[in-house]
Amino acid sequence: MGAIVSIFAKKARREARRLQQPQVVVEVNRSIKSTTYPSLAEKIVFPEFECSGPLSYSPQDVGWYRTTEGFVAGEVLSYLNYKGFLRNCFKIQDGYAFQEGGVEVFREFFGDVNVNVLLFGSVVKDINGKLFSPLMYTDSTSVFVEWFSLEHVLESVFLIPYFK
Repeated sequence: MGAIVSIFAKKARREARRLQQPQVVVEVNRSIKSTTYPSLAEKIVFPEFECSGPLSYSPQDVGWYRTTEGFVAGEVLSYLNYKGFLRNCFKIQDGYAFQEGGVEVFREFFGDVNVNVLLFGSVVKDINGKLFSPLMYTDSTSVFVEWFSLEHVLESVFLIPYFK
């Protein structure tokens, strides 16, 4: 009986410590459409998703799909669209909010600075029909958002975050 009480006490102390830590919250301005699409973009593939999503969220509100090596990024996009998951994926506005928050906020959500994060809620198509998604990543000092061709075969693990 004492061992069971000890386990519950440890869990209670751990939960109390977690609740005492300041909560990281990302705030996003979704009231205006992004004007920062690349010059190669002919059209936004999912314009109905562009301003959707929460105005603020914490790590507990976010999950992510993890890709494996060897997949073509566009095939992953097609699968998530087929399953109806794209509406809840991060958008370019989220990437810019993480840029403002910096590396510490990125780490709170994704745990590692060596992570590539695809923002599938803001996919664009160029005049040749090629698809591009914002890609968010970081080094030890900054968070970056760049455009990534979805024709690439994924050579490492990518995360595709979504709102739970």
